[in-house]
Amino acid sequence: MSLADELAYMSAAEMAMRIRRRDFSPVEIVDALIGRIETRNPSLNAFVFKGFDDARSAAKEAERALSSGIECRGQFGERQYAGRLREGTPTPAILQLWRNK
Repeated sequence: MSLADELAYMSAAEMAMRIRRRDFSPVEIVDALIGRIETRNPSLNAFVFKGFDDARSAAKEAERALSSGIECRGQFGERQYAGRLREGTPTPAILQLWRNK
């Protein structure tokens, strides 16, 4: 099973635990999940808003923090990096998260 497939069925809590154990890095997780989204999304049309560059930057920042011994909390700074659009506009949650960025 590929890392992307393994992650697709893993809870966020387990991912966080495995990052802390250094089983894999935030960058590896983000890259694997982006790859899965890019592969599966054309047939699913699940994501129309993709903040992949921001997600990769946040993962690199989290990886640097972990390397420095700083514990990371939240979803790479509590931001949402992908989401669905409703009737052509970002959902209120996405808009609020990006306003606070």
